Amino acid sequence: MTKKEEFYRTEFNKMSFLAPIMIEIVDKLKGTDQYRLGLKRHLNGVLRELEKLTDYHFGLYENHAEDDIDGRDIYNVTAKAYDFLLSKTPVDIIHISNIVKELDRSGIKYTDKDIQFQSMIK
Repeated sequence: MTKKEEFYRTEFNKMSFLAPIMIEIVDKLKGTDQYRLGLKRHLNGVLRELEKLTDYHFGLYENHAEDDIDGRDIYNVTAKAYDFLLSKTPVDIIHISNIVKELDRSGIKYTDKDIQFQSMIK
């Protein structure tokens, strides 16, 4: 895979994991007057596309396994991580970001830590 293809794949994954979070946000805002009618109309169209994207993205993981780990488990753990981070306040996200930057500067390899996958298939 070329660097450009890898870049697009990474960006697609980011957008796809954010899609369910955006769906939830749009759903929560439906009964409010916090955004203008034009934006509301556009967001309802975006909502339909986000739902399609979420289904497609999950389907990619559904038929994928890595080191005997079911792709659906990889998807769910990753989606929960995105949800966790974005459930934080903006200030909390800044603090988390600063901690990760400090770990990077210190040379601590947090990516070497094992990720615990809990099987959704029983």
